[in-house]
Amino acid sequence: MNPEKFRELLVEMVKACGQEVIDRAEDLVGNEDGITSFDIWLRFPIDGRMMDACPSIEVQREHYSKKAFDALMEEYTK
Repeated sequence: MNPEKFRELLVEMVKACGQEVIDRAEDLVGNEDGITSFDIWLRFPIDGRMMDACPSIEVQREHYSKKAFDALMEEYTK
């Protein structure tokens, strides 16, 4: 694939993944309380066979432990 066609395809893939993030925002964020970290990565495999590898959306969420937090607060307020 020539560089110009590759760039055009990559731009379209970025737009498609961006729209997917918008469309799935509710699911990606989830309904849980206590989120302490939220990361989204858009991955575009580029290894010479972009047509064979589909871009992906990776999400990582971290939550604090409510039970551990409550136990710490109980100990702290004694």
